[in-house]
Amino acid sequence: MKSGPKHDSHLSLLGDHLPLKPFIPYTLGPHLIEAIIHIGSGGHSRVFRVNLQGHTYVLKLFLFTNPLAYTTIRRGRHSESTLRTHYDPFFAECRAYASIIAHGVNGTFAPFCHGSVVIDGALELMLGRLNPEHGDWNRQPGQDNEYVKGILTEFFDGMELAGVELTREIVGDVRDGIERMNKIGIVHGDVFSKNVLVSVDRRVVWIDFSASWALPHIVDDVKYQNRRRSDRRSVEWMFHVLSLLPNQSCSFADYSILPPSPYPDVRDGRYQYLFRRDIWGPPPHERYATLNKALQQRPEAKRDGPNEEKSPIAGESHDC
Repeated sequence: MKSGPKHDSHLSLLGDHLPLKPFIPYTLGPHLIEAIIHIGSGGHSRVFRVNLQGHTYVLKLFLFTNPLAYTTIRRGRHSESTLRTHYDPFFAECRAYASIIAHGVNGTFAPFCHGSVVIDGALELMLGRLNPEHGDWNRQPGQDNEYVKGILTEFFDGMELAGVELTREIVGDVRDGIERMNKIGIVHGDVFSKNVLVSVDRRVVWIDFSASWALPHIVDDVKYQNRRRSDRRSVEWMFHVLSLLPNQSCSFADYSILPPSPYPDVRDGRYQYLFRRDIWGPPPHERYATLNKALQQRPEAKRDGPNEEKSPIAGESHDC
């Protein structure tokens, strides 16, 4: 395990451009943390619930990434620094929240963001002692003296979309979130039910913008528009699949709103592959057989759904 960074200059360690304003205090250490609980991990981050200055927040800390992971994307066309500030998961999420804040919609379709932070070496070591698997932050050669970076947002007490009874209002708010982020130049890029949370009072937010593209971006417009359309199609496909879960009262036909040819996975039962990969929020393993049997018993007319021109992607609403 690394002993932690030793530099005192913080902003310089984050690259040439920090898209998101820093939280004050910017450097978090054990003396500032009243309580900290690990609540989740992903491929490039670890998420904690923290009590700080009498308030409860979500602290998302990012693992270090290998520069080759994004320099191979457009090698020779952009500098490593430019690629990092557009494709690195931390900077991608910073850019998305910075855009949300700049457009005056902070805390609407995403949790309220309080800014970027770094943790000092003492807190990094403390987290390593509390959870040994947190001792390695995937530092790459040349990154020994860099601080672990993070983003501080409101603590949103909600449940993943797959565990919520879908209603007309919830479905509408999920779609509205994608529409609103598209309008301010953000494509999410990671449209899965685990990234949509619903609170007890039915507030809906999108989380995890680490794969997002926020304009202005170095990606060309064709790829940007393709991803934007993919996000919208994925939302409808997500409803398609979630309607099969036992906790949903809506019938499968209510969400058969996409033409079957581009999405045969749902029609012929191969959607279970998605479940096994924990993408859409899978039911317990023993329900696989039940779901597959239920799907096969659906009338063919309902499974195929309406024609393409009836897709709600163009703005048509569908009730649950």
